[in-house]
Amino acid sequence: MRRAGTGIVSAAPLLMKTLSVVGTIAMFLVGGSILVHGFPWTHGLIDSIGEHYRGLIGTLMTSLSDMLLGLIAGTIVVLIVALLKKCVGSGREPDDLLADRDVAYVAG
Repeated sequence: MRRAGTGIVSAAPLLMKTLSVVGTIAMFLVGGSILVHGFPWTHGLIDSIGEHYRGLIGTLMTSLSDMLLGLIAGTIVVLIVALLKKCVGSGREPDDLLADRDVAYVAG
C-alpha cells in the first residue's frame, strides 16, 4: 500500500501538467466552437471544410478549425486586456491593495 501511495505522489506533478495542457486545449476547442456557431459565416466555412474531407479527417479538420479560431480569439482578448491594464492601470502594486484591505479588516 505504501508503494502505491508513493507512486501516486511521484506521478502527481506529471498528471497535473498533463491535465493543464489538455484542459487548455479543450478550452480553446470549446470556445472556438461557440464562436463558430455564433457567427453564420464562420459556421458555414467550418462546415464546408469538414464536408470537403469527410469521415474522421473531416471531423479532425473541423475540430482543428474550431480550436484555431478559439486560439485566435483568446490571443486577441489577452492582448486587449494587457493593453487596457497598461492604459488604465491604477499605478499601485497589488501588494499595496492587499495591505489596505488588511488594515480595513483589522480596523473594522
